[in-house]
Amino acid sequence: MGTSELNQFRAFFSKLLHEQLAEERTYLQESIPENGGDEMDRQVEDRNNVLRLKLDGRKNFYCKKIKEAMRKINQGTFGLCDECGGEIEHARLLARPTATLCIGCKEEEERTENHIPYNRRSHTLGKGFDNSNILASNRDGVNPENGDGEDLIKEKILNFNKSKIKMESVVNL
Repeated sequence: MGTSELNQFRAFFSKLLHEQLAEERTYLQESIPENGGDEMDRQVEDRNNVLRLKLDGRKNFYCKKIKEAMRKINQGTFGLCDECGGEIEHARLLARPTATLCIGCKEEEERTENHIPYNRRSHTLGKGFDNSNILASNRDGVNPENGDGEDLIKEKILNFNKSKIKMESVVNL
């Protein structure tokens, strides 16, 4: 990568950091807590504070990535893939300036992430799904050890989870 391109990225990252600092100062000046209001006002304020903390955490994480990118510019390793050492395409850096992996390595990383079992959560209720008690059996005409009846198993799990969500939403009312 050429010197002019590196200087453009350096200026871009510096501008982003200065904007983040200015935004932080403005927020600190405006965030004088109000003592008053009713219970609903306090709950709304608490919810806003929780959301603000989440956003601040994300901003801090992004600022760390920006600082890391600036460190790499100073060391002369900006634009090189952390995994394979190859050059990250200029178009990718324009789209995602803090990218540390080339597109090939990033795609490989995402493919391997799909094989990691996660404890799935319901996005609507925040409840976990329990699939342990639904298994296809020989009485259903399938042999799960041979991989038979995979669609039947998925359908049973889906139906069970739907009914569990409905039950939990009725119970939580």
